[in-house]
Amino acid sequence: METSQPQQQSKEDWEIEFDRLEHHIKRALKHQDMYNLTDIKENIRQGRLHIWGGKDSVIITHFIEYPRYKALNMLIGAGDYNELEKMFSSVELFAKQFGCKKIFLGGRKGWLRKIKHHGFEKLYFIEKEL
Repeated sequence: METSQPQQQSKEDWEIEFDRLEHHIKRALKHQDMYNLTDIKENIRQGRLHIWGGKDSVIITHFIEYPRYKALNMLIGAGDYNELEKMFSSVELFAKQFGCKKIFLGGRKGWLRKIKHHGFEKLYFIEKEL
């Protein structure tokens, strides 16, 4: 199922989608330490994150404002990969409609192999635990 915008029409709609796709969100959160499930839900509630629900997949996005441009970050992409890939065009259109110059997607190495044909390139991110 391809959507033209994230599911945020009303609290009930996004909460229904969140509950239905929570198992995918939980699985994706195991691969990072920046957010927990409560953080994701509260940020969607407050409009800082967007939830995109497919039949068996979910994308969580948010805007990043830099001094020179605006970007859309795909924070989570989980579930059926073929369905996620079909959702990318809607996410891209949404980003363009809101004036974004770039889309970022963080993830494991295998993501680049699967989405390179969509124009994504490797960008190195280095961290140090303090």
